[in-house]
Amino acid sequence: MPRKFPSLQSLFFPVALFVILANAAAFLKETYQDRQNRKMAFYYFSGIKFSGLEAMFRDIPFAGYVTDKDLSQKQNAAQFSQAQYVLAPTILDLNNTAHEFTFFDYTNKEKAMVKIKDIGAVPIKQNAFGIILARKAQ
Repeated sequence: MPRKFPSLQSLFFPVALFVILANAAAFLKETYQDRQNRKMAFYYFSGIKFSGLEAMFRDIPFAGYVTDKDLSQKQNAAQFSQAQYVLAPTILDLNNTAHEFTFFDYTNKEKAMVKIKDIGAVPIKQNAFGIILARKAQ
């Protein structure tokens, strides 16, 4: 008696079911890992460092922003970008001290004070994060 092989149609359903179940298991595993990573991820809005200063800038179109931090580093660049969001509609002009108001975001307060004195400005406010707002004498 000749041996009868299963038809392709009868093999399709079990193979398709196996592929679907294997992909579903992989998807669930990745989704679970992603959710765990999101729970552990610390979300931090760098622009919060400019809180308390935004009320002064409702009618000021431009302000300088001077820093000694390396803006090629992601965290420092994010802080500058998010500061623009917090202080909107004021536009921050990076490393420009020609404006009446300038923000000084230095790693060392003494260095910032030297720079403020060099440009002929007076510090008018410092927030809890060490950001100094200086104003040039008119």
